[in-house]
Amino acid sequence: MFALHGIDFDTTGVPRPMGRVIFDITGVPAGTTLVISDDADEFTQPTPTSYRGNWTFMNDTDGGVIQYLPLPGSWVIHVVPTFTAGITAWRWVDEPALFTSFSTGTEVILRAYPTPSLCRTACTVPRCGDGRHDGGEVCDDGNTVSGDGCAGDCSRVPG
Repeated sequence: MFALHGIDFDTTGVPRPMGRVIFDITGVPAGTTLVISDDADEFTQPTPTSYRGNWTFMNDTDGGVIQYLPLPGSWVIHVVPTFTAGITAWRWVDEPALFTSFSTGTEVILRAYPTPSLCRTACTVPRCGDGRHDGGEVCDDGNTVSGDGCAGDCSRVPG
């Protein structure tokens, strides 16, 4: 799970005003690990099942990465954002280019399932090899060939 805020002026030339974001992330399965945080005090793990991001940024990028979410799995994670400066909207990114925009007071719920979902909102049936990462799949690269970064049954990433 990635959290990313802001944009680096040094690499883009795009100036950004000061922003402040707090993310309270609860319900995280035990055994996950905070693997990236640009500043140790900005993204912390106060309990084995919760994280807190407290980022203040201007003309730079802040964020962090939580690793080892068990997939497939049976868990529900709540991401409760608080935007106190410089942010008027936010979005969640899923799949390579699927963006979902939210108002600043919107809580996001991430849910994992031990088996694939029965039907997507478009009423297409999920299946391994269709290129869409569905519940119960660890990966889905669009085929059922092993050895190319995703197992043929979408159950694990070889490594």
